[in-house]
Amino acid sequence: MSTPVPVTPEVPTAAPVSESVWKRITGFFHAAGHLVSEAFIALFGKDAAIHFAAASIAMLKTTVGQIAMGAVTEAAKVASGVEAHKIAFSTVLSEIEKLGLAAKDSEINMLIELALQAVKGKFGSLPV
Repeated sequence: MSTPVPVTPEVPTAAPVSESVWKRITGFFHAAGHLVSEAFIALFGKDAAIHFAAASIAMLKTTVGQIAMGAVTEAAKVASGVEAHKIAFSTVLSEIEKLGLAAKDSEINMLIELALQAVKGKFGSLPV
């Protein structure tokens, strides 16, 4: 007798972000234990930092993650700071609504922050 395996729906991905962005992100997640800031590790522990890194890359590879990456990239071309955030937020919200999805403001803000850090290459630095 076999145990049924739960099926998780596959989320389609959007057009890929530039290879250099993914290369930086993938490099970060490959060595997540070294690249997450020491402050982050001190707050949450190394195991949590590694899991956070893996979950973050998975989120950014989804359709909604790709939308956020594009929104952040485009917003940075025309504005900065709070104004860029407003543009990115509006874009993400509009695009996910077109997909028939809904998200809380906090979820969109979290995704924008992850995308911003990925685009800026600010996930951390390699140890010396």
